[in-house]
Amino acid sequence: MTLQVYRLIFIFALLLCLGASMMFGGSPGLAGMALGLGTGALGAYSLVWVTKLLGSVATETGTAKFGTLAAIFTFIAKAAAFFLIFLLAGRLGGAASGCFVVGVVVVYSLTVVWGISR
Repeated sequence: MTLQVYRLIFIFALLLCLGASMMFGGSPGLAGMALGLGTGALGAYSLVWVTKLLGSVATETGTAKFGTLAAIFTFIAKAAAFFLIFLLAGRLGGAASGCFVVGVVVVYSLTVVWGISR
């Protein structure tokens, strides 16, 4: 499959999730899904970025100290951001927190499928 096909599948999945969250969760569900998709996309992008960074550092210097610190810092920052945004989604009420979690899971699932297919 080409990159264009994966982009179309990704866009279709995002639109399907947004539509389903609006249909079943109303406005709070839609807001939670948007927060989850955005946070998940940012988290997936940072994961790919750190992986590329670690690959370039490992081949250039041969030391793992910087790469290990970068990976740990990114994980801690991502976990804190996910927790804070989850709390924000919970304050919206309704289905927002559940839709947030589903949005993050959808993005990471699509990222895993994309990574496996490469």
